[in-house]
Amino acid sequence: MNDLAEQALHGLDLARKKIVEHPVTSLAVAGFVAAGTAMVAGGRIGAGSATTPLTHWLGLLPDDGTRNDALAGGIMFGAICCLLLLWIVAVAVVRSGTHNTRQAWSLVAAWGVPFAVGPPLLSTDIYNYAAQGLLQRAGKDPYSTGPSSLGYHAIVNAIDPTWRGAPSTSGPLGTLVQHLAVASTGGDAVATVIVLRLLAIACVICIGLLAADLAGPYRVPAIVLTALNPALLLYLLSGAHLDGALALLVLAALVTSAQRRWTLSVVLICAAAAVKPVALAVVPAVLLAHCLGHRAHIAWRIIARDLAIAAVTLAALTLIVRDGLGWRRNLSVVTREHTPFAPASIVSDIVRPIVPSASFDDLAVGGRIAVVVAAVALVAYLLATVRERSLDRTVGFALLAVALLGPVLYPWYLLGGLVCLAPTATGARRDWVVALSCAACVLAPAGFGTDAARTVTLVALIVIAIALLPVLYAHQQRRRLALR
Repeated sequence: MNDLAEQALHGLDLARKKIVEHPVTSLAVAGFVAAGTAMVAGGRIGAGSATTPLTHWLGLLPDDGTRNDALAGGIMFGAICCLLLLWIVAVAVVRSGTHNTRQAWSLVAAWGVPFAVGPPLLSTDIYNYAAQGLLQRAGKDPYSTGPSSLGYHAIVNAIDPTWRGAPSTSGPLGTLVQHLAVASTGGDAVATVIVLRLLAIACVICIGLLAADLAGPYRVPAIVLTALNPALLLYLLSGAHLDGALALLVLAALVTSAQRRWTLSVVLICAAAAVKPVALAVVPAVLLAHCLGHRAHIAWRIIARDLAIAAVTLAALTLIVRDGLGWRRNLSVVTREHTPFAPASIVSDIVRPIVPSASFDDLAVGGRIAVVVAAVALVAYLLATVRERSLDRTVGFALLAVALLGPVLYPWYLLGGLVCLAPTATGARRDWVVALSCAACVLAPAGFGTDAARTVTLVALIVIAIALLPVLYAHQQRRRLALR
């Protein structure tokens, strides 16, 4: 072996030792590169199909509007997969207990900066929020009209055409946030988008802090499973979905309930429901958890008081905007799309060969009814057995049930439940949180045509399932040995 080869091998050996000795630094650098690559490639595709950028965003967005680009889509998807693998390594590394919260937050900063600085990816909802705020500024009701009523406003062209005419489905508090974001910028659309992004950054940071508080001594793994989660970085930080505010308020309710500050917990969970009405499903869980362990007459008194607090809070939050219950009329807007990997769609696909004469619409309705009934039954079971598990697990499972068993499935719907389960997740539950987070990241690949996107997602989901099964089997074997 010549001297050059020996020097190369020596250099590789030194690099390997450095990586082993300083895994956080190596993960921070590698994650920053992967996140930056995903952001740059995603910028060439844009946030939605058939849209025109509101701004070129530091030159990252295309001048001539968004379009499918399989090469950019493949690079972005590969970078996201690399980020997921790095995250799985980070989850394993911090389990050793030798790392502190400062190191965890340094990872969050390194991975999050590209998404915080870059353009919104994978969804145009942030532009929709800004448009609904502009509607309110113009004196229009966002629950009765869609962004298209703004006319030839640049922000309308930045929204996915499917949603340009759709009225709002946000709760009254979410609608107020949109209005305040526009008011703070004097009606400037680009500045409003930046304000919404800043709000998203604050939400992700607070989610990590609250998760650490909920986890007790396991603060570092909780931060890595939440604030460092690539699904949160993609959809809550980059996409700036209001689900970030929902997750923040639900986590805050769980933390305050653990501190026995039940009145504040009830108010916070009602505030979460006022941001996204889906949280109404878990308001009873907080009320029931408060009265557990008390004698019957005291429990009835507690539940009556909490019901009164919840009713007053929800009523007050409904009145903070005009037509605060208008979201109820628009629930069908959310469910009208066909999302191929939603359980409702899978059920209709299974039934199709059995009832070949049924139309597509009939099969879709049948599948949606079946899964919604299952969701209602599962949430009812969780509420009826709330004393058998911790409150964070009840709330997390209920939010996941509603997200997975709803008429449609969008990736960011999963994050509310995952954020609740992640802080205290161990063993098989931790692996399920990781697997579902990975699945959320591959559900909506950008840049591909419809058929290609479905194929890419299907292959990715199969790989995730194949990787998860032996891990779950190993957990099962360890439990059996422990019982023996």
